[in-house]
Amino acid sequence: MSRPYVLCCLGQVMLYLGDTVQARLLLEESLAMVRALDDRWQSARALCNLGQVALYQQAQERLSESLHMFKELGDQCGIAESLEHLAAVFDMQEQPEQAAGCWALLTYVSASPIARRPSRILSTSAMTWPRHSLRTR
Repeated sequence: MSRPYVLCCLGQVMLYLGDTVQARLLLEESLAMVRALDDRWQSARALCNLGQVALYQQAQERLSESLHMFKELGDQCGIAESLEHLAAVFDMQEQPEQAAGCWALLTYVSASPIARRPSRILSTSAMTWPRHSLRTR
């Protein structure tokens, strides 16, 4: 087994464990090595995995920022929507504790009369992404 292949595999493991920062570092190192070797298949594999990392990182970062802004604005519906989406991201990353925390907060926020505007809160089935399309196998 080559070092770039092992780094790519380790990157996939870290992604599966939800450590997107470490996954990105390992995958970028693997990509640099396989590009230097002109290994197009392994380059494609590393790029595919880096795409998954970016999806997870960007979703979590943007949803967290959205949640923070909705909190500042006092928008209960926006808070609920952000929490629901964050819970789905954590679920996809197989981080059940974080997902459960979001769901617990969502239950609390949704109990508020202000947050009871169903047109603003997406149902779980309407917003949950297919798990198999994002998870590394």
